[in-house]
Amino acid sequence: MLDYIQRATAKELYRIFGPYQPELMEQDFYELEFGSAGLMRGYMANPCTEDFTLERKLNKFVTLALRGYKVPEDELQKVLMFLAGLDMRSIAQSVMEELFRRLAMHYDFSLDGLLPQG
Repeated sequence: MLDYIQRATAKELYRIFGPYQPELMEQDFYELEFGSAGLMRGYMANPCTEDFTLERKLNKFVTLALRGYKVPEDELQKVLMFLAGLDMRSIAQSVMEELFRRLAMHYDFSLDGLLPQG
């Protein structure tokens, strides 16, 4: 299953980032996906702190990942500016609430008291 996901991801990476590295083939992007997935896992495995906020973590991850795919610096800066304009905490909260709601429906448990009200 993991190999299927990685190969599907590689196809998308090739489609999106292939123009920046025309000498590479889809297989190359499959191999590059191992590194970008590991990079993501590394950032996800380390919790946010007061000094290393969610926003800083996302900025560092995106910068390293896009540079690995040779995205031009001006495009990278546009992505970072776009991300800076998003309320990441609200987005993350919404995603987690939806995930918990779906799990509660599937596994028949209550979320009362688990999620903040509002």
